[in-house]
Amino acid sequence: MSCFNKVIIMGNLTRDPELRTAPSGSKVASVTVAVSEVWKTKDGQQQERVCFVDVDIWNRGETGHLADLCAQYLSKGSPVLVEGKLEQHEWTTKTGEKRSKLRVRADTVKFIGSRPQGAPMTPAAASSVPVPPPAFANPLPPSPTQEETKEDLPF
Repeated sequence: MSCFNKVIIMGNLTRDPELRTAPSGSKVASVTVAVSEVWKTKDGQQQERVCFVDVDIWNRGETGHLADLCAQYLSKGSPVLVEGKLEQHEWTTKTGEKRSKLRVRADTVKFIGSRPQGAPMTPAAASSVPVPPPAFANPLPPSPTQEETKEDLPF
């Protein structure tokens, strides 16, 4: 049986990134991303459900400093897009109870929105600046209306 483990979420950080060093010496930033869903009920009332997703961001990626960059440039409320994989963490409490929790191990983190005033432009921050769509020099002509198409028919 084939397996597929890919997660893509977009939301806002609920707190500042917590940067720590693992026993191996690698740095990891831990964040929680709030992802909300809004809908209307049958009677027209607006409802909202928020899901809180824990994410671990390790120092890897294009620059090798992803956790450091996230800790430096992201803060509570920052909008992000995270791509990664689900991992199950298991532990035993002091009372002997077994616990587990799903977390996302980030492969990429995209900064969304503009950078804070006065923040330097870095490759990571540059990816957060929205790029306008390209302007086309020769746009397609408008499609003909139904009346125009009737006149063009040979029968």
